[in-house]
Amino acid sequence: MKIPKAKRFEKRPNSQNLALKGQYGNLGPTLPSQNSPHCRFRTTAMNTRFSEKSPNKLNFDDCTVFLSRAPAVNDVSVFQNLFCLFVCVYIYIYIWDSVRLNRMPTEELPLRETLFLKEKNVALKQGYLFNRNVYLASKGFPVPKAKKTGTTIVGVVYEDGVVLGADTRATVGSLVADKNCMKIHYLAPNMYCCGAGTAADTEQVCRMIASQLELHRLATDRIVPVAVAEKLITQHLFRYQGYVSAALIVGGVDLSGPSIYLISPHGSSENLPYGTMGSGSLAAMSVFEKGWKSDMKLDEAKQLVRDAIASGIYNDLGSGSNVDLCVITRAGAEMIRPYDVTNMKGQIQGTYSYAPGTTAVLSSKTVPLEIVETVTRPTRDAAEEAMDTA
Repeated sequence: MKIPKAKRFEKRPNSQNLALKGQYGNLGPTLPSQNSPHCRFRTTAMNTRFSEKSPNKLNFDDCTVFLSRAPAVNDVSVFQNLFCLFVCVYIYIYIWDSVRLNRMPTEELPLRETLFLKEKNVALKQGYLFNRNVYLASKGFPVPKAKKTGTTIVGVVYEDGVVLGADTRATVGSLVADKNCMKIHYLAPNMYCCGAGTAADTEQVCRMIASQLELHRLATDRIVPVAVAEKLITQHLFRYQGYVSAALIVGGVDLSGPSIYLISPHGSSENLPYGTMGSGSLAAMSVFEKGWKSDMKLDEAKQLVRDAIASGIYNDLGSGSNVDLCVITRAGAEMIRPYDVTNMKGQIQGTYSYAPGTTAVLSSKTVPLEIVETVTRPTRDAAEEAMDTA
């Protein structure tokens, strides 16, 4: 019987000349061995059928032998080695270039590096664009100025609850915009919040969190923990990276007891037994560090908070006017506004009215007026004035 050659096959050049032998003899040209570690082949016979004339013999007219080459293991290993070599060379060049630029004086730097460092105004030993304000000034933009917000807010934990305090002065730059500003905001029946920073930011953040806490209370039908408000506020402030100018002190009483949280405008927070924030916070903190005790009574806590706010008012121009307090216990919250008036406006003691001629006239000069033209305005009669309804 004459065995035809395979119709399609793939042959790897420079391979071993091994014959693929089967039950019916040699099927065609020499091919690599299936057991070769460098190359693998598979054979697939399709449409094979027995001939009608010779039922015991195979008909190879429609038989196709597919020989396909599987990927070799050594090729993958070579690719991995080349990739690792490339990464190592890149890291070495990067480190060497950085060390060279840091050690080389400015006048000896190549033109490309000199122009880059001069354009970005980056120190040689920094490597990154930290001095953003100098770069903006070199481009003609005005240097941004730090904004100072005037406020003194405090919070303290005493034996049975929390006492929050704040001053009542709102400023616009160096001007006093409001002498009786409300800085203690409502969050929930069991928690309040003191705000320092931009008045609009603090009020809107507290309103938004208050609505979310109310929905949480209605959904769970239980007292909302103070930690929930702290988490909602920090997530909101961190999303804006400090552009929402709201420094807050959240205080309240829940099932775990009284607690206060100090939250910065960038979204960080801390749980402390007492804390101060605002431009007068340093003066208020000195009072707390001297007089705070863990087992204080309500009257002692009120007086301590009052003294801390008064210290901020007397030592900070951005704080002033009155002292507001908020006492939060398990029974509820009580707003005391004002608790104390620290800056009393003085009363006028004398009179400031003087009789004419009290101040002596040293000299006088009379300038006559020259009449150039006289203009007479025409008048309307009574009928026209009566009909005019405009």
